[in-house]
Amino acid sequence: MLLVLSVVKAVSEIMAFSLIVQGVLYLVARDKRQSSLAYRMLAGITRPVTRVARAVMPRVVPDRYLWIVTMLMVFGLWVVVGQQKIETCLTQSREDPLCVELVKNVEQRRQLQGGNQ
Repeated sequence: MLLVLSVVKAVSEIMAFSLIVQGVLYLVARDKRQSSLAYRMLAGITRPVTRVARAVMPRVVPDRYLWIVTMLMVFGLWVVVGQQKIETCLTQSREDPLCVELVKNVEQRRQLQGGNQ
């Protein structure tokens, strides 16, 4: 379960960075972006999540707002999966190599917060 959560979190991070870079290329290249290999590659990476965003958006919403919905979906997925990973690490898998550093950081933050109160 922990490996699946880590992979989904990593994929959501890749999607987010791809969307950000795609947006920067959109601003820089404007009308010539479709002829850019980099832009087309990024569009291919983000196409699955963009299609899901288009499916959940009402048809009256213009496509120019699609990137906002897509980014919010990716960010929401990242937050939910990250929270689930933290919860799994703290309750079930404290000694798992994927959790050791995370558990250590959480415990340090708890100690700092306890000392500040």
